Amino acid sequence: LTLSARSDASAGCADGAAGNLCNGDARSALDREKTFGLVTDITLASGIVATGVGIYLLLTAKPGDDAPKAASLPVRFVGRPGGGGIEVGGAF
Repeated sequence: LTLSARSDASAGCADGAAGNLCNGDARSALDREKTFGLVTDITLASGIVATGVGIYLLLTAKPGDDAPKAASLPVRFVGRPGGGGIEVGGAF
């Protein structure tokens, strides 16, 4: 999306004697480029941090540590007139 907005902005701008001149459509594209670029940077940084935390937790886990196990829920497939269904039950 960022590269598409950059392409749209480049198409609406031209070099002139007074500098780089852009039309109104190019201004909108430049704003989109800035927004998409910021979102991309934040998402990339968040992904790197999450990966680092995951690797740290993986490497520092002790062999005897057991992760808490999820409670098993009874699941039944139910046949009913006009259709079927699934019932799932559990307790806290």
